[in-house]
Amino acid sequence: MTTHETRILDKEAELAEIRARLGAHNKIQQAKNAEDLFKGYRLIDTLLESYSGFEVLSFDHDAITEFFSLKSLNLRINKLDLRIASIALSRSMTVVTATSPTSAGCPI
Repeated sequence: MTTHETRILDKEAELAEIRARLGAHNKIQQAKNAEDLFKGYRLIDTLLESYSGFEVLSFDHDAITEFFSLKSLNLRINKLDLRIASIALSRSMTVVTATSPTSAGCPI
C-alpha cells in the first residue's frame, strides 16, 4: 500500500472501537483514584498505538472546498461521510466502503 492509498474499515466496527477508546477522556475526567487515572491514560496509549500505522489525512483547505461543492448538490449523505468523500476527492483517491455513496449521487 502506497502513502497515497487508504483503507476504510467496516464503519460500524471502527466507530464502536473509537467510541470505546475515546471514552478514555471521560475515564480520566471521572477518575477517583490513581488506578482509574492510569486506566484512562492507558486507553489513550492504546488508541495511539492502534492508529500509528495509518496515514491520517487532514480535512484541509482543498477538502473543505470539495465539501462545500458536494454539499451544494444536496446529496443524501450525512456530513461525516461527505467529509470523508471530500478528503478523498481532493486527493484523487478512492474510498472503499460497505455502502455505496454513488447510489446517493456522490461522485466518488
